[in-house]
Amino acid sequence: MSLIPSQVVQYAADAVDYEIALGAAASAYIPTSHVVGDLGTAWDYIRNGNYLVIAVEDRRQMPCFTMNVVGHFILPVLHRFTQRLLTP
Repeated sequence: MSLIPSQVVQYAADAVDYEIALGAAASAYIPTSHVVGDLGTAWDYIRNGNYLVIAVEDRRQMPCFTMNVVGHFILPVLHRFTQRLLTP
């Protein structure tokens, strides 16, 4: 199954993360309406089953160990995964 950008939703828990998510959305052609700051809305997209929901978080606010794991492993893997999904 492949995804188109309008099937990707980004959840941001605070204002800093929201700004980061807006920038990422613009660069990936994800509609800005699919950047949400409300957890309930994000869960609605998840329950729908037709969307990939990505949580966006400023890595500078995370503990060092988590930052290293997320920054050096999970984010590059997630980036490659979403690029494959979004590439026709």
